[in-house]
Amino acid sequence: MTLERETETPASLDIEHTSLAAEIHQDNIAAGWWTNITTGESIIETRSRPEMLMLIVTELSEAHEAWSNGAMDDKLPELYGFDVELADAAIRLYDLLGCDAAGMNFDRVVRSNWQQWQWTTHSTSRQVMELVNCISAAMEGYRKGNRAKYLEALWRCLGGIYAVADVFCDDGLPEVIAAKRAYNAQRADHRIENRLKADGKKF
Repeated sequence: MTLERETETPASLDIEHTSLAAEIHQDNIAAGWWTNITTGESIIETRSRPEMLMLIVTELSEAHEAWSNGAMDDKLPELYGFDVELADAAIRLYDLLGCDAAGMNFDRVVRSNWQQWQWTTHSTSRQVMELVNCISAAMEGYRKGNRAKYLEALWRCLGGIYAVADVFCDDGLPEVIAAKRAYNAQRADHRIENRLKADGKKF
């Protein structure tokens, strides 16, 4: 696994983050993640944001563990676990932003946060902790009803994920995100009929 490398033209500066967030969010609505799968009612307004933020922290924690072990991913074994877990965190961020920042164009602010991210002098562990700190700041903003702080922290985390990936990931993050989205689209445990089972995924 590559420890550090310079990227002259990072892919994160070319991505239309706003469009990708809308696409991922719409896919997840269609997959039933924003619906009460028992009643069919929308949970756009009521889905627990703290729960969703914790799920992002979980992905970042798993990224750190995969980095520490040098492990390949269990779902996409041709890819490093670190790369895939960062992609999972990014996908969750895009989904959340696709909902809570709908109607806003945040490409510029994500790119700006990528450029401001101080990743050159820190270890991977420190970088992952900084990403977790961003989610903590988002939680604080949400808890206090400060929407601007909440969204800015999410954008900063997304820009930071790309900055970390540009340095530490062996595979390009956009490609890993695409691979994981394709995998998620066909996984049995994401189907509503299986999620309705007693041992099915609940969130």
